[in-house]
Amino acid sequence: MSDRTRQTALRIGAVVFASMVLVNCGSSSTPAAPSPPTPPPPANVAGNWTGNLESSNYTASAVNVTLNQTGTNVTGTWAIAIRDWNGTITGTTDTSSFTGTFTFSGPNALGAGPRCTGTASVSGGASTSGPTVVWTSPGFTGSCTGMPVGLRWNLQRR
Repeated sequence: MSDRTRQTALRIGAVVFASMVLVNCGSSSTPAAPSPPTPPPPANVAGNWTGNLESSNYTASAVNVTLNQTGTNVTGTWAIAIRDWNGTITGTTDTSSFTGTFTFSGPNALGAGPRCTGTASVSGGASTSGPTVVWTSPGFTGSCTGMPVGLRWNLQRR
C-alpha cells in the first residue's frame, strides 16, 4: 500500500471516528425524574371492636362493631343487643382518620310495627396501630322521631 493510500485511509478513518464522537457527544439524554415517595398506608381499622355508644338522649350502651377493610375502603356492621339496635357501616380511612355512614335499625317507640331506620354521618380519629378509636356524629336521622342523637362511639380493638 502506498503512502498516499495509507494517508487517505487514515484521513477517512479519522473523519468517521470524529463523526461518531460528535454524534454521541451531541445526544442529550435527560436523567429520569425521581419517583414520587410512596404514600403512607391508611389507618387499619379492620377487626372486631367493643365499647359503648353514648347518646345525648339515651343512656350509654355496650356496642359490638365488626369492620372489614380493603385499602382505604371500610365496611362492616354494628349492634347493641340490649336495645335491639343494629346497622351497617361504610366509609373510608386515610392515615389518621375515619369518615363514613352508619345505618340504623331499631324498634319503634311502641315496640310493635315497622322498625325505625335511618343513617348517620360518623367521623373521628384512626391510627395504624392504635387499640382505641373515638368517633362522633350529630345523630341518626330517619323514619322515627326520638332516634339517637349526639353520638360518641368509644371503641377498643378486641
